Amino acid sequence: MARKLHKKRGSNAQGKRKRLQLLEASGKCFAKLGYNGTTVRDIAQEANVQPSALIYHFGSKENLFKETLRYHIFDNLKLYSLFDAFENLKEDDPQSISNAIYDTFNAVIHALFGGRKRMNCLSGMMIALLTDGTKEANALVQKMGTEAISKGFPLMRKFNPKITDTDFFWWDHFFYAMILYPVYTEKMILSHTGEKKFSEEFLESYVRRACKICCFSTGLPLPSQMSGPEKWVFTPPEERI
Repeated sequence: MARKLHKKRGSNAQGKRKRLQLLEASGKCFAKLGYNGTTVRDIAQEANVQPSALIYHFGSKENLFKETLRYHIFDNLKLYSLFDAFENLKEDDPQSISNAIYDTFNAVIHALFGGRKRMNCLSGMMIALLTDGTKEANALVQKMGTEAISKGFPLMRKFNPKITDTDFFWWDHFFYAMILYPVYTEKMILSHTGEKKFSEEFLESYVRRACKICCFSTGLPLPSQMSGPEKWVFTPPEERI
């Protein structure tokens, strides 16, 4: 009896290791090739397994994509934690909303581009998701951020009663648009700045500018994190050495 139980546990552990191996491989493929551009055979080749192994563990490519999102974005990367700042809003302090906007925007941008804080596969997976991912998968990601940020809407309305539900709708979508803009236009921005990658000073500047728009549009004060001078300065091509 004990021998059978040990064998079953070993089999389960082996199955979990194989599943993680496949999710790591699918993350690389989806991030590089997108959902439509990735085939089951591509992932199988990356994982050094037969395509049938993917079907056995996940059933279909669509389900594999959802599980890959869940593993790389929600479980492994703890993306929910990037929105934790909205859990500590103060009822009578609009400054707490502004500061939460800054902390959240800064955390997400650095998860996408910020050196040691960068989350592997996140940028590529987000492009794959938004470009050709399923509606269900998109809804999963949208729900994650919107639920956290929407906690600030009643307080925003308290400090600015003229804000409408339509204002909140567009504020929410423009917030995500500003986050995703450098994901889609990274090469174009770097070509314009003449830099090889986004520097820490550039990322800080981008966060400041985006948060300024978010706060001004709702009548909120500027985040207290922006009290110091902006470090990044754009140098026109003709002035570069």
